[in-house]
Amino acid sequence: MLDFKEVSFSYDSKNFQLEKVTAHIPKGQVTTILGPNGSGKSTLLKTVAKAHLPTEGAVLLRGEDIATCPMKQFARRVAVVYQQNEAPSDITVEHLVSYGRIPYQERFRGMTCEDEEAVDWALSVTGLEGKRHHPVYALSGGERQRVWIALALAQKTPILLLDEPTTYLDLYYQYDLLDLIQSLNVQYGLTVVMVLHDLNQAFRYSDTVLVMKEGRLVANGPPERALTEERIYDVYGIQMTVRYEEAIGWYTVPLKGR
Repeated sequence: MLDFKEVSFSYDSKNFQLEKVTAHIPKGQVTTILGPNGSGKSTLLKTVAKAHLPTEGAVLLRGEDIATCPMKQFARRVAVVYQQNEAPSDITVEHLVSYGRIPYQERFRGMTCEDEEAVDWALSVTGLEGKRHHPVYALSGGERQRVWIALALAQKTPILLLDEPTTYLDLYYQYDLLDLIQSLNVQYGLTVVMVLHDLNQAFRYSDTVLVMKEGRLVANGPPERALTEERIYDVYGIQMTVRYEEAIGWYTVPLKGR
């Protein structure tokens, strides 16, 4: 589905934020990018979103370099929800979600039946049908994040990118949102690539993790294999124990002291 081929990125061609990252993103799975602040997590995601073009190497979508793909065509294949999003103060949920149909619309043509069906579906699967006429600003933080995901879903792409989707949300809404993302993957086969900070959330919701350190990929695989105690200490500088319980699954616990 997606491949990083020796991807490097730098703003000034001297100080590299990414250095020769090579990885495969499996189709139909949830892949989580992890690492401490400044490790290149969001930068790597943005190379997939075409927000950053690699200084070296390439990002391939079904074997095609995305740098050569026109933006309108690309927006029919990949949808992105960034960490921070803004909308006009008076815009309604339905109106904002309808922006997800822009890649399919022609100039001077209104919404088609297909567009309206896509918006209705996006509102339905995100649980926002009853909020469609509400102004976005009046919603809770968790509901607003669902609106942005609904906008991305209205694009009807096979790939969804999420940059730290749980940031600024309390614990209830964090897990509520991650449950939604997981259900989208399971029910609709959506390929999800997201950036997270929480290791236990990565264990619970990821099929694959990419672990970044100082712009380099240091681990790639199932969470239970990639997130070993030794690697966590090497990447994060904190001692944690990794445990497994049948009723819970894999999880981490920080050890006392450092």
